[in-house]
Amino acid sequence: MQRSDSRGFTLMELMVTVFIVGVLAAVAIPSYMYYVRYSKTAEIPINLQAIYEKETTYCMLHDVFLTAPEADGADAFYTPDITDTSYAPSSKKYPASVLDEFNTDTQWPKLGYAPDSAIYCAYAAYASGDAGSQKIDVTISAACNLDDDDENSFYKMYVYLDSGKFLRGEIESEGDTP
Repeated sequence: MQRSDSRGFTLMELMVTVFIVGVLAAVAIPSYMYYVRYSKTAEIPINLQAIYEKETTYCMLHDVFLTAPEADGADAFYTPDITDTSYAPSSKKYPASVLDEFNTDTQWPKLGYAPDSAIYCAYAAYASGDAGSQKIDVTISAACNLDDDDENSFYKMYVYLDSGKFLRGEIESEGDTP
């Protein structure tokens, strides 16, 4: 009996292997992309909380919140300025030069806030209400575009000053969020 000396895989074995790898990739890649996008949101609660602490401390010392004039989320002045196309939020971190804007802007240095490291989001704080009645609402906001589509995501934390007491709301999200 002669034995054939064949080496390698049959076409069927290769096709089954390629099919299995394709199915695994089809399942794994979207999940991976979701977690990458989700991990980029980790800075948001940290920075919103830091701004909240600086705002409440400033208010306790000066009896007024240090914020931009009343504006609605997309119209608020963000640092960096999201209306400038070169600083539009994207899935990439802002360059280090943007962090300098937190030190040269008129409000942030007075507040004593600047991010510790490179950031994905632009930040703003703006107020509404009547200081005389001791009822003021402050919105601390982050604008991001973590998946590079045309829609920004906004994350907001609301702070309320009511009769000398600070009340902080949970972080809410609007737009294309993970």
